[in-house]
Amino acid sequence: MTGHTGFTRILTRTAGLGAVATAIAAATGLLLATPASAAPVSGRAAQAPAIRHVYRTLVTGLAVREAATALSMKRAVLGTAGTKVRIDCFAVGQAVHGDSVWYHITAPKAGLVVGFYLDTGSDPALGIPACLGPVSHVYRTLVNGLAVRKAPSPSAARRAALGPAGTKVTVRCYTIGQPVGGDHVWYRITAPRAGLVAGFYLSTGRDPATGILRC
Repeated sequence: MTGHTGFTRILTRTAGLGAVATAIAAATGLLLATPASAAPVSGRAAQAPAIRHVYRTLVTGLAVREAATALSMKRAVLGTAGTKVRIDCFAVGQAVHGDSVWYHITAPKAGLVVGFYLDTGSDPALGIPACLGPVSHVYRTLVNGLAVRKAPSPSAARRAALGPAGTKVTVRCYTIGQPVGGDHVWYRITAPRAGLVAGFYLSTGRDPATGILRC
């Protein structure tokens, strides 16, 4: 990430027991804290916020990740510093410059970003609820060798092929893509492989399946 030059943030860490952090001076060439384990979150708020919270990035090329750790899969990279993001909820994960708060954003891309790199003023930002999670939804494949793809389309690059019909898959969320058998729903799975599979070939009963959020 670039463009993060000489700003200072006062971070109020109210997650957990609500300890107050000291002022942190940021500069070019940012370093992450020692990696810590952090579970993915569903992105579903513990209580529905009355409004959507929009903030701006403080760096260019902020990574949007699958989980609240810098070691997790990167979903997207945002644009220049000042890019608007819409926050749904917050989670506690790997500390970055002493800030353990990550935000689940729904726009311009869906996923988790480091709170340290947003202009929230304090973390977690006032009025933003905690995310519920992790939540796992397990289904079975209905065909042999179901393709796991990089995008929600049968023509997208294939990441892997699953085993025989009946293979268990863990679903994180759903998205809308190219229809398969008249079904436009695709699911992002995290196990046994990570990627997207056509909902038409899973034992969900209906698409999108009850309780699964949109990616």
